[in-house]
Amino acid sequence: LDRSLKSQAPANYQVINKQPRTLNFIFGPVTFQRRYYQARTKKREFYLDQQLKIKPRRRLSPQYLMMMAKIAQTTTMR
Repeated sequence: LDRSLKSQAPANYQVINKQPRTLNFIFGPVTFQRRYYQARTKKREFYLDQQLKIKPRRRLSPQYLMMMAKIAQTTTMR
């Protein structure tokens, strides 16, 4: 997906490097490489994270968080 997004990235984006990212899903952790871009306005971002709507510094997938919230609603804590 990162390779295909490279051709769709805005023209003013320049690739700085590639960095790994690990997310925990229901089925286990997944590690992948993503390109780190810098725009001409000196703004730096991960275009893949932006397109997948992954929040910075979060290690759990949105589906995993939703599942944990549903379980927490039905269980009692003592």
